[in-house]
Amino acid sequence: RMRDLRVNHLQGVIKDANVGEATKSRMKSLFNLMYKYAMIHEIVDKDYSALFVHKAGKRNKENRKPFTVNEISMLWQYEDLYFVDLILFALYTGFRPTEIVLLETKNINLDIGLMIGGIKTEAGTNRTVPIHPKIRHIVEKHYNPAFERLFVNERMEKMTYDQFRGRFKHIMRRFKMEHTPHETRHTFITNAKHKQMPDAILKQIVGHEVWDITDAVYTHYTDSDLIAGISLIDYSNEV
Repeated sequence: RMRDLRVNHLQGVIKDANVGEATKSRMKSLFNLMYKYAMIHEIVDKDYSALFVHKAGKRNKENRKPFTVNEISMLWQYEDLYFVDLILFALYTGFRPTEIVLLETKNINLDIGLMIGGIKTEAGTNRTVPIHPKIRHIVEKHYNPAFERLFVNERMEKMTYDQFRGRFKHIMRRFKMEHTPHETRHTFITNAKHKQMPDAILKQIVGHEVWDITDAVYTHYTDSDLIAGISLIDYSNEV
């Protein structure tokens, strides 16, 4: 009975938490790590976190909407407002929010205009992303060899994903926009397709698998190919 109470308590904590599904999943992961540590150090004799599974709700990607031309233009007008430039950086790179906060300074080459970053999939890890001319000054502004990460928070410490998301939401409320952090990436991909960026180059930049066997095996794109591809991103007309 004590075991059941412990399991029910963990389930209740996660289920009733007034947070999003992603945060609930991280809470479950934290419980897993806590019990793993407790088992190793013989604090407990059973791993109760393994007795239940939190099933996170699936995100409906079909509901994602790109930023409009007017919204992006407004962001440029207020570029000097804290964090707005990070949203612009996301819109011109296609990086995921987590990839942005993990981007390391040592992987930024300002001389040739390239960045190496990315996570999540084999195709997405350590991929090369050119610095779009429109955001080069943003990269230069944040670039500081003394810091491990390109982007830091107000305390000059590593920025976390939760901090990124919180600041993103603040900007959205301030400008009366309704977007999620991941919709910057969605906007980038949408614009790339409208501007007819070759699919294989787009997939290489954003870190998707290349399904065409010809592109995957026989075609090797140079840095110049990637730079030419990202230069097609243009939000001056319809996204």
